[in-house]
Amino acid sequence: MGQYVSNATTAGLFTWNTSIDRTLVNLLNPSNNNILGWAYTTGVASAYPYKINGKSDVPATYIPPLFTGRNFHLNTDTDGGLQRGGFDYQETIAYERQITPAEQNRIESYLAVKYGITLGTFASPVNYTNTNGTTVWSTAANSYQTNVIGIARDDIEGLHQRISKSQDAVADIITISTNSNFINANSSTNHTDIANNQFYFITGNNGATTAYNAQNIMNRRWRVQSTGTAQNLYIKTSDIQATHLVYADDSAMTTNVVNIQLTSGATPGIQIPNGKFLRLPNSVSVRKIRIPLLPILLQKSVLQSRLNKMDGLKIFRTAH
Repeated sequence: MGQYVSNATTAGLFTWNTSIDRTLVNLLNPSNNNILGWAYTTGVASAYPYKINGKSDVPATYIPPLFTGRNFHLNTDTDGGLQRGGFDYQETIAYERQITPAEQNRIESYLAVKYGITLGTFASPVNYTNTNGTTVWSTAANSYQTNVIGIARDDIEGLHQRISKSQDAVADIITISTNSNFINANSSTNHTDIANNQFYFITGNNGATTAYNAQNIMNRRWRVQSTGTAQNLYIKTSDIQATHLVYADDSAMTTNVVNIQLTSGATPGIQIPNGKFLRLPNSVSVRKIRIPLLPILLQKSVLQSRLNKMDGLKIFRTAH
């Protein structure tokens, strides 16, 4: 962990077990955006759970040091040493009691949606939950646990996320917004407000490349989990080759397929139902629907009577 954190001193509140190279195992790289969570109980060495991006970082063989009522500090070393933090904290949430795992997950879900940081990994996916405890992104979608982002409103925690783009180390190529503004910051001035509380639209991708296959469809695909009363959303890709956004019931794009043409890489306002899979083609082969002409069979006597009434009209027969 270098200069950022160290277990060389026990004078501060929080020290890390440095037996793990967290950058190597993709747990924490101080150069990237991360959600850190920890807690301790005064006088109890083992009551020291901590997480990185929703994933536990307490090795089974690690026994944390005993703390005895010290104050809480961030980015400081209270004994005057060199073990100062190097983090830039965007938001800090603290409680004067140890919160439950379910409460911690709700807090981490709020931060993940707000800041575009993915919780968990492919190997260890993490559910996202709202303030009601409802799962708004399920580990059942663990093969889509890359660049998880969302549009959401949850009034209890003050979440109103109108635009979302992944802030992971390797960002995604899509941005989601409540209007056609994909640039400006999240505010009522720049974006359409979300009309209904407890609306969540979460998506993540499968980690594949953005290359196109022989069928002219991008290898990367996304899955959607939508909760609450939906409203129109806009999706824009930075991939200049994509001409359409396609969604369907299955990742192979065979059932209930909907093709949406992109304009300057963006969709119009659309509502994608829960559970759909998204892909980006750079050309779409639209099957032409042939409507056969149905012959009208008339009895000879009826046809003759009608022809007798056509005074002065010429009847042309077209060869088929």
